[in-house]
Amino acid sequence: MAAAGTGFGFPTSDFQPKQDCLRELISMGFDQETSTQALFYTGNNSSDAAVSWIFDSQGQSPQQGAAFNQAMLDDQWGDVAGGILGGDAEEYKMVIVVNAALNMSAGKVGAQCAHAAVGVVRMCAEEDNNNQNRYRRWAQKWNTDGEVTIVLAGDNAPHLESLERRAKDKGLIAMLVSDAGRTEVAHGAKTALCVFGEKNQVDSVTGTLKTL
Repeated sequence: MAAAGTGFGFPTSDFQPKQDCLRELISMGFDQETSTQALFYTGNNSSDAAVSWIFDSQGQSPQQGAAFNQAMLDDQWGDVAGGILGGDAEEYKMVIVVNAALNMSAGKVGAQCAHAAVGVVRMCAEEDNNNQNRYRRWAQKWNTDGEVTIVLAGDNAPHLESLERRAKDKGLIAMLVSDAGRTEVAHGAKTALCVFGEKNQVDSVTGTLKTL
């Protein structure tokens, strides 16, 4: 995500972005230049505020902010695809369910979607080999097929927790984000749930929900 077109000058050479915030933004898929610029204009102390600035200045949606770039997936799996992808005709899908009861800002929603999605990708990448690379195969096939990702609205925290249980009961990957409480919502608030796996199974859990 390039910073060009924002209409703002780049920070001075002596500006030092807060490293934990910078790493978090880069893990969401933003490039270093855009991340540094966003931290500069938002006080250099909140990745959530920086994400909001990026969306506001570039006109991007939370869904785009949560998307992963190709390089990240290549780094995660390397040569795994060649050995585990062949012959898989299934379709895979990622659905992120946002806790609508929290009334989060667009930037906050984008950050929480990114946390949930990145968490699921990490779960796939760190999979135990005893599972025969099942989740890595899912993720690589999903990547190859265009990374189908949808953001939907959940009623509240109990609703997200119920969806998480249903997803896990079906053998899907589910990641429920608990917020750190630094901005907008209380510590431990359940902000977003990411469900990932075979499309029909994911739809059986989230198919009745409406888009955010």
